[in-house]
Amino acid sequence: MIKRDNFFDLTFDFNDLTKMFCTYDFKSQIKMKHIDKYVLQGIFTVFDVHNYKPFHPLIKKCVEEFNLIDRQIDVYLFVAFSPGVCTAVHSDDYDIYLYSLYGETVFTVGEEKYNLKDKDLLYVKKYTPHQGISLTPRIIFSLGVRS
Repeated sequence: MIKRDNFFDLTFDFNDLTKMFCTYDFKSQIKMKHIDKYVLQGIFTVFDVHNYKPFHPLIKKCVEEFNLIDRQIDVYLFVAFSPGVCTAVHSDDYDIYLYSLYGETVFTVGEEKYNLKDKDLLYVKKYTPHQGISLTPRIIFSLGVRS
């Protein structure tokens, strides 16, 4: 795994998220289970945010830094409004680069724990079990790289 503190100088808070949704139509859904009356304690996925111009410099930096030229990428946001919200332990069939736009999240990757704060990046190799746990409200930028 690769963890880079202060990988890039981009932050994105909940006001920015609101502006993004007021400007563009992005498909979104509640990703993780929640109790019906506590929807905001779920994790929200915002799909295909690669077309949102404020993210272009971050995508470019990742492509250049990790030699991802001519690779198919998927770009999502994972949003949690509450501390303690977590994903299930899971693995993906592609490499992912997780960049913390806002908040603090602990990621367990295999047997290791990584604390991501604003501007930090974590690389997770495909098929590696991992889980994210929000320590604060958070916005995570996820760049998935397909072979």
